[in-house]
Amino acid sequence: MVDIQAKALVQRHVLPRYYLKVQSFGDYLREVAREVFHANAPPVSESLPSLSRGLIGVSTGADVDYTGFARLEEESHHQDQLSKQHLLNSRRSDLLIAGHRRDAITGAVFLAFPNTIPTAMVLSEEWQIVMKKIGVRRFYRMLLTTAYFAMIPESQDCFVQYWGEPISEKSQTPVHALPKSKRKLASQTSNSYQKRRRTELHPSCTTASKIYVHRTRMFSRSPVRVYRYGIVLGLPPFHVLNTQGSMHRRTACLARDMFQDAFEARNGKLGRWPKSLLKLRRILATMLRKHDRLNYAAVLESCCPSSLPRGRIDDPEDVLAVHPISAHLMHAPANTQSALSQDPARIQGLQRLAKSRSKAEPHFHRYATPLGQVCWFVRVALSHVFPLALFGSYKNRRVIVTAAKRLICARRNERISLHDILQGFKISKCAWLGSSQRKNHIQDDKRRKRLNQFLLWIMEQYVLPLLRTTFYATETAAFRQRVLYFRQDLWDRVSRPIVSQLRRRLFEPTSHAAGVPVAHVRLVPKDRSIRPIVNLRRRTNGVSINSQLQTAFDVLALEAARRPEVYGAAVHGANGIFAVLHQYKSRLMEQFGKVPMLYAVRADVRAAFDSLDHAELLRLVNALIPNDSHYIIQRYTQIKPGLGRIAKQHIRLARNDADYPAFPSLRTKARHAVLIDQVAYVLTNAKQVLSQIHSHVTQTLVRFGCNLYRQRNGVPQGSVLSTILCNLLLAEIERAAGLASDAGCLMRYTDDFLYLTPSLLDAQRFCRVLHTEPPKYGCTVAPEKTLVNFDMMIDSKLLTRVSATDAVPWCGFAICPTTLAVRADHDRYPYHFGDTLTVHRKMYRDELLHKMLHAVRSRTHALFTDTRLNCVRGAYANILEGFVVAAAKLHAYCRAIRPQTLTTSVIFNAIDQAVTMTFPMIASRSRLATSFHAEARCELKRKHVEWLGYWGFYGVLSRRAAFQAVSQHLEARLQSAKYTHERKHAGRWLVSAVTQYSSNIRSRC
Repeated sequence: MVDIQAKALVQRHVLPRYYLKVQSFGDYLREVAREVFHANAPPVSESLPSLSRGLIGVSTGADVDYTGFARLEEESHHQDQLSKQHLLNSRRSDLLIAGHRRDAITGAVFLAFPNTIPTAMVLSEEWQIVMKKIGVRRFYRMLLTTAYFAMIPESQDCFVQYWGEPISEKSQTPVHALPKSKRKLASQTSNSYQKRRRTELHPSCTTASKIYVHRTRMFSRSPVRVYRYGIVLGLPPFHVLNTQGSMHRRTACLARDMFQDAFEARNGKLGRWPKSLLKLRRILATMLRKHDRLNYAAVLESCCPSSLPRGRIDDPEDVLAVHPISAHLMHAPANTQSALSQDPARIQGLQRLAKSRSKAEPHFHRYATPLGQVCWFVRVALSHVFPLALFGSYKNRRVIVTAAKRLICARRNERISLHDILQGFKISKCAWLGSSQRKNHIQDDKRRKRLNQFLLWIMEQYVLPLLRTTFYATETAAFRQRVLYFRQDLWDRVSRPIVSQLRRRLFEPTSHAAGVPVAHVRLVPKDRSIRPIVNLRRRTNGVSINSQLQTAFDVLALEAARRPEVYGAAVHGANGIFAVLHQYKSRLMEQFGKVPMLYAVRADVRAAFDSLDHAELLRLVNALIPNDSHYIIQRYTQIKPGLGRIAKQHIRLARNDADYPAFPSLRTKARHAVLIDQVAYVLTNAKQVLSQIHSHVTQTLVRFGCNLYRQRNGVPQGSVLSTILCNLLLAEIERAAGLASDAGCLMRYTDDFLYLTPSLLDAQRFCRVLHTEPPKYGCTVAPEKTLVNFDMMIDSKLLTRVSATDAVPWCGFAICPTTLAVRADHDRYPYHFGDTLTVHRKMYRDELLHKMLHAVRSRTHALFTDTRLNCVRGAYANILEGFVVAAAKLHAYCRAIRPQTLTTSVIFNAIDQAVTMTFPMIASRSRLATSFHAEARCELKRKHVEWLGYWGFYGVLSRRAAFQAVSQHLEARLQSAKYTHERKHAGRWLVSAVTQYSSNIRSRC
């Protein structure tokens, strides 16, 4: 394979996003000091060997006041003056003064956190040479008007920013690079006052695209209950439309809630009605009367009928109706297993039936209300409550109804802006906003401001409260980004038995302890049950619990990296799986000369996070962290080119306190990146970390309704420490049970085991140890999730098996037991590829290429492309599957952005870029794979990969009428003379692969 090494990506693609001019440090010195660094002078690379490799970014050409700096001669005095000057002038931040603080009382400047970058510059002889040659004024101007990036020695195009505003805080588009407007400045026009007032009046009138509806407020909300009434369906009792009092006061409260800045409250009383809203008083009174007459529960029952029988569901028959999953288990005879064990034909039939049922839709999906019914309910409520005079016309009302529909049907992480709501709305039709017969910018801005406030109130203060009070909105693992809506009364009846059992098994009542944070439980539907997720990530006030635990996580990760044996057989992502499989295949080839027939066992720990024993867990943590250790948490930001965009990542690394890190001498494995020091490091010790972990494990308080509970076993699944703690305990179970063997290969991804061995006896022993030995530390294996490729019975129960030659699915991968080849697990595909997307309509053209590259990149990992682990045809088939998935997502994306459309040229250019960029990604990740195993190889060819890409897109899009023009371009590219060799040789066996993968994916478009 051709080795294509991308060079200078930081200089060519990263820094130009932030600076007007990027050049080498030597070129900059020759520009600012030509009399010193002239053509006859020694090259800069000889006099300044390390500094000349750096880069300079110039973002401004403003003049600098040199008053008071003419006599600066000592480096320490330079740093002191710069620090004070920058702190007193707070127009921008600078890395040279990072760590300095100003006393709130005296105003004195002091160093709160050590900053190693200025220290390294002061101690460097090369920087002293630069200052002496160019002079103090030029040196000071360089510090204030540029940014310097020093190359890290022995790195692959990796830099450290020394001074200047951190690029992690800068906007990507340079301000001076923006196109100049042809309009005159405000100071050059006669109506400068009006233009200034127009901006000050309501800045959001020109930035409606930056105002978003807070959709997150409607997810995973508990039902609102009223004493002696039950669950409220409709608007909550505390809503402004449900306030009590005279109609005059209710109307005034409603108007103030809509237009808060229009009323002036004096001594706690409402101010007078503004003249611009007097026409609205009668309309709002009509709206309140219509709301009082509307029966939300009856409308809900008509639009969204319940799928459950009325009454209680405590009886056994009703429970079976709600939970059909347990019906077969409750009605099955006691001797079923013994009878089945004597009939192999019935065993095979039940295995086929179980496999077909496992592929069926999740049972909880049947209780969700269809999106069309939810939209119809909201539409009826809007039509009955809001008078037509508020919208001005039927067309305007349809615009609002359409916006509400988009709000309901949007995926989990999609956002709806005020600009999207305003599309198609005619402001001139709203009589209550007043008419504008003559051009008056101030009055137009006031009318636009009132309209923005009114429409935003409808979405955030009416539609969202209506949805979160009436429906339980949540995402699911099966449907990815799709949002499901369950009626609150139905969700309460369905989840009540499971939640009650969960509280009895996992939690115990407790009282609130001072200083202990309380989390809330979020219920997420699984295929056939409900998963409780303790929400530790977000918090309304203060720092979230996960943020408080981040330091403990960094320390645990440091100590575990020093002692990798504490993780046992745990693998961390695709890189770890690749290293283990490649090493195991090499060992088999040395021993047998080929890969023998392997016996596979896949097992899953039942409720692993919820069953961990606290005492044993704390014992392992205490043994891992030395009692007398002190730590410092180094924090920095990494900027590097991503898939069609610049990627920013915040990195935290724990180190020993004795080894205070000097950031300029940082050693990293990153490539094509810029590192920015955050200076403010965190200091901690083992006592603080152990106390924090002990409190988190034993004092996890959650709230169910109004009651407070403590988790008696396990760790919260939403905790940042859950994975590492689970790995520690399961590794101890592995060692105690002796699960690993010399002839086998054991891998564990958190709580999912996979064991491969050429010995049938070892595989059977592994199954018996997992299933028959008494539970240790509270962990048990779920027999119904165990999968083998040989006949095995545990306690007279036949384990689910696949054919001896079929690939074994595990954690999204399918591993062949005869060759150890790896492909993606097709059964993990979503029901529809549209459920995996998050569409941002503001930048939908730019997002297209990013999403296509992201879809293709998942198949460019060495697990799929390594020709030592997979055969050459298998590697090409994996790449082809990635292209077919990207084509399916392209089709789903184009449907999701309607009514916007993408032109043929835009779509084809995105496809062309995705196809041509795939091989460089394969080459880059193949080079990285050699660090995990020295024998990693990738023998794929560029033209083969490109021809496969065009073929994969053509196979999916040619069947869609909307992509006929794109298909013609793809067909022409496939038939071009460039790929003549690929059509003759590779095309024969690739056609069968296209048919195999495309048929499975096209059905999910």
